[in-house]
Amino acid sequence: MQFDELEERVLATLDEAGAENAISLLNTTVSTQGDAGEIESYVHAINRLAQTNFIVIADEKEPGAGLADLEPDAAPLAMDEFAKRLKFDRSAGLWVDESRTGPPFAPLRPIVVASTTGREAARKIVDARGESWWFAKAQR
Repeated sequence: MQFDELEERVLATLDEAGAENAISLLNTTVSTQGDAGEIESYVHAINRLAQTNFIVIADEKEPGAGLADLEPDAAPLAMDEFAKRLKFDRSAGLWVDESRTGPPFAPLRPIVVASTTGREAARKIVDARGESWWFAKAQR
Protein backbone atom coordinates (compact mmCIF):
# COMPACT_ATOMS: atom_id res chain seq x y z
CA MET A 1 0.00 0.00 0.00
CA GLN A 2 1.18 3.52 -0.75
CA PHE A 3 1.02 5.83 2.27
CA ASP A 4 0.81 9.59 2.18
CA GLU A 5 3.15 11.70 4.31
CA LEU A 6 0.80 11.99 7.29
CA GLU A 7 0.02 8.27 7.30
CA GLU A 8 3.76 7.56 7.34
CA ARG A 9 4.23 9.96 10.26
CA VAL A 10 1.45 8.23 12.22
CA LEU A 11 2.91 4.79 11.60
CA ALA A 12 6.46 5.93 12.38
CA THR A 13 5.32 7.43 15.68
CA LEU A 14 3.49 4.22 16.55
CA ASP A 15 6.58 2.19 15.67
CA GLU A 16 8.19 3.49 18.83
CA ALA A 17 5.09 3.90 21.01
CA GLY A 18 2.92 0.98 19.87
CA ALA A 19 -0.14 2.91 21.04
CA GLU A 20 -0.82 6.59 21.65
CA ASN A 21 -3.81 8.71 22.52
CA ALA A 22 -5.21 10.40 19.42
CA ILE A 23 -4.57 13.97 20.56
CA SER A 24 -0.90 13.41 21.41
CA LEU A 25 -0.48 11.62 18.09
CA LEU A 26 -2.12 14.57 16.31
CA ASN A 27 0.16 17.11 17.97
CA THR A 28 3.22 14.96 17.20
CA THR A 29 2.51 14.21 13.54
CA VAL A 30 0.89 17.43 12.27
CA SER A 31 2.62 20.79 11.98
CA THR A 32 0.05 22.50 14.17
CA GLN A 33 -0.97 25.99 13.08
CA GLY A 34 -4.61 25.92 14.21
CA ASP A 35 -6.10 25.36 10.76
CA ALA A 36 -9.21 23.15 10.76
CA GLY A 37 -7.77 21.41 7.71
CA GLU A 38 -5.15 19.86 10.00
CA ILE A 39 -7.89 17.98 11.84
CA GLU A 40 -9.59 16.96 8.63
CA SER A 41 -6.34 15.57 7.17
CA TYR A 42 -5.46 13.79 10.40
CA VAL A 43 -8.88 12.15 10.82
CA HIS A 44 -8.79 11.07 7.16
CA ALA A 45 -5.33 9.50 7.63
CA ILE A 46 -6.38 7.70 10.82
CA ASN A 47 -9.58 6.40 9.25
CA ARG A 48 -7.73 5.19 6.15
CA LEU A 49 -5.13 3.37 8.24
CA ALA A 50 -7.88 1.80 10.36
CA GLN A 51 -9.88 0.70 7.29
CA THR A 52 -6.79 -0.99 5.86
CA ASN A 53 -5.96 -2.69 9.19
CA PHE A 54 -2.66 -0.91 9.83
CA ILE A 55 -4.04 0.53 13.07
CA VAL A 56 -6.88 -0.14 15.48
CA ILE A 57 -8.87 2.49 17.34
CA ALA A 58 -9.31 1.54 21.00
CA ASP A 59 -10.64 2.93 24.24
CA GLU A 60 -9.88 2.22 27.87
CA LYS A 61 -12.29 -0.26 29.42
CA GLU A 62 -11.89 1.75 32.60
CA PRO A 63 -8.86 3.61 33.94
CA GLY A 64 -5.99 1.17 34.35
CA ALA A 65 -7.96 -1.83 33.09
CA GLY A 66 -6.44 -2.09 29.61
CA LEU A 67 -7.74 -1.30 26.15
CA ALA A 68 -10.76 -2.52 24.24
CA ASP A 69 -10.62 -2.35 20.45
CA LEU A 70 -13.56 -0.60 18.87
CA GLU A 71 -15.45 -2.42 16.15
CA PRO A 72 -14.07 -1.39 12.73
CA ASP A 73 -17.30 0.38 11.75
CA ALA A 74 -17.26 2.35 15.03
CA ALA A 75 -13.78 3.80 14.46
CA PRO A 76 -14.83 6.59 12.04
CA LEU A 77 -17.58 7.69 14.43
CA ALA A 78 -15.11 7.75 17.34
CA MET A 79 -12.72 9.89 15.28
CA ASP A 80 -15.53 12.26 14.24
CA GLU A 81 -16.54 12.67 17.89
CA PHE A 82 -12.90 13.24 18.79
CA ALA A 83 -12.56 15.94 16.11
CA LYS A 84 -15.60 17.81 17.47
CA ARG A 85 -13.95 18.13 20.90
CA LEU A 86 -10.78 19.79 19.62
CA LYS A 87 -9.82 23.41 20.09
CA PHE A 88 -6.54 25.05 19.18
CA ASP A 89 -4.65 26.56 22.10
CA ARG A 90 -2.72 29.41 20.47
CA SER A 91 -0.51 30.05 23.49
CA ALA A 92 0.68 26.42 23.55
CA GLY A 93 0.54 25.93 19.78
CA LEU A 94 -1.30 22.64 20.29
CA TRP A 95 -4.69 21.08 19.75
CA VAL A 96 -6.47 20.34 23.03
CA ASP A 97 -9.59 18.39 23.96
CA GLU A 98 -11.91 21.08 25.27
CA SER A 99 -14.18 18.51 26.91
CA ARG A 100 -11.35 17.41 29.17
CA THR A 101 -11.72 19.55 32.26
CA GLY A 102 -10.71 18.78 35.77
CA PRO A 103 -9.23 17.74 38.02
CA PRO A 104 -9.97 14.93 37.99
CA PHE A 105 -9.16 14.61 34.30
CA ALA A 106 -10.80 11.95 32.16
CA PRO A 107 -8.45 9.71 30.15
CA LEU A 108 -7.41 10.97 26.72
CA ARG A 109 -9.51 9.14 24.14
CA PRO A 110 -9.50 7.45 21.70
CA ILE A 111 -6.28 5.44 21.60
CA VAL A 112 -4.59 4.62 18.29
CA VAL A 113 -2.85 1.23 18.31
CA ALA A 114 -0.54 -0.18 15.63
CA SER A 115 -1.62 -3.60 14.39
CA THR A 116 0.99 -6.24 13.61
CA THR A 117 0.79 -5.23 9.94
CA GLY A 118 1.08 -1.58 10.96
CA ARG A 119 4.18 -2.22 13.04
CA GLU A 120 5.81 -4.06 10.13
CA ALA A 121 5.02 -1.16 7.77
CA ALA A 122 6.20 1.35 10.39
CA ARG A 123 9.54 -0.42 10.77
CA LYS A 124 10.10 -0.22 6.99
CA ILE A 125 9.22 3.48 6.97
CA VAL A 126 11.54 4.27 9.89
CA ASP A 127 14.34 2.21 8.34
CA ALA A 128 13.97 4.16 5.09
CA ARG A 129 13.33 7.66 6.44
CA GLY A 130 14.61 7.69 10.01
CA GLU A 131 12.69 8.43 13.19
CA SER A 132 10.72 11.69 13.28
CA TRP A 133 12.18 12.86 9.95
CA TRP A 134 9.48 15.54 9.67
CA PHE A 135 10.92 17.42 12.66
CA ALA A 136 14.28 17.71 10.95
CA LYS A 137 12.53 18.88 7.76
CA ALA A 138 10.65 21.58 9.69
CA GLN A 139 13.86 22.93 11.26
CA ARG A 140 15.59 23.55 7.92
